[in-house]
Amino acid sequence: MVDFRPFRAIRYSEAAGPLDDLICPPYDVISPAAERDLLDRSPHNMVRMELAELDGPPPPDRYDNAAAALRSMLSGGVLARDDAPAYYLLRQRFSAGGVGRERHCLFGALRLEELGSGVLPHENTAAGPKEDRLALMRAAHANFSPILMLHRDETDTIARTLAEAAAAPPTAEFAAGDERYALWLLNDAATVEAVSGALADENLYVADGHHRY
Repeated sequence: MVDFRPFRAIRYSEAAGPLDDLICPPYDVISPAAERDLLDRSPHNMVRMELAELDGPPPPDRYDNAAAALRSMLSGGVLARDDAPAYYLLRQRFSAGGVGRERHCLFGALRLEELGSGVLPHENTAAGPKEDRLALMRAAHANFSPILMLHRDETDTIARTLAEAAAAPPTAEFAAGDERYALWLLNDAATVEAVSGALADENLYVADGHHRY
């Protein structure tokens, strides 16, 4: 049984600046040069906490610096925790092979289970990335990157629920290159019940994030 719940996310406030300058790719596609470029766009860019992929042993202050950045942004009002739990719907529009595509992702808090029972993997993991990401989570007491999972939604319950939610104006919109994003907060009781109930009997398949899971 999958236990997938709303949660109180920590998000950038308006004081942080444009979201376009604050987002970053997953750590394992961020080179040291790309990390510098992202920080040139904004000193509050998420890469300060997400960090780049390791190239050799970690610097001694790597994880403490990320934790300090989180504390500083929270105390300075650059980041703020939402007042109430919610699911977060993210719509991504992009082009692949010359064809426009659209993908919907739903953020929530997933109860951890042993892989193979409700949450199913498809690849093996390596010690180095697991040690790196675990050290970061232990230092910061936070999870900076979501784990991407797939589900079947055979009844289309979640698809219908998300389509209805996306008919309203988004809470935020931003871009990364040619990709366009929109974000909605879903916290009304009917939506929460529909999503959590539909997923309760589903299996989830880890698409990306095995090392962090």
